[in-house]
Amino acid sequence: MSIVKAVFIGSTTSYARVPVAQKPVYAFWGRSNVGKSSLINRLLGRKGLAKVSGRPGKTATINFFLVNDQWYVVDLPGYGWAQVSAAKRRAWARMVQDYLSHTPWLLRLFVLIDGRHPPQQIDRAHVDWLIARSIPYALVL
Repeated sequence: MSIVKAVFIGSTTSYARVPVAQKPVYAFWGRSNVGKSSLINRLLGRKGLAKVSGRPGKTATINFFLVNDQWYVVDLPGYGWAQVSAAKRRAWARMVQDYLSHTPWLLRLFVLIDGRHPPQQIDRAHVDWLIARSIPYALVL
């Protein structure tokens, strides 16, 4: 597939304010600082489209990118350690879980795992959560 156009549509911290266009969604999730935004930029061929940082917890919102005016790529806040309060991490977790549980157009969630290390307990717990809710996912190492 040729990526002709990829544009940032917007960000939200609430499921109630997601873009309403009924288009297929491919979302990316994983531990904080595992490389979700970098992978999105690479796949879409747009350096700097998704904001990248060396600091865990930089992505604090659900970020939407419209590709070829046909489908969305969604960059989700990471889970696990980040340079924010525990309350903020819990709020992010609720935000992401609400989004994943209520997005009927989600075709696949790509869960990034750091392939240099065995999967961590937190990775397994998040995958178990996805399985329990029948959310379609694929692991990316």
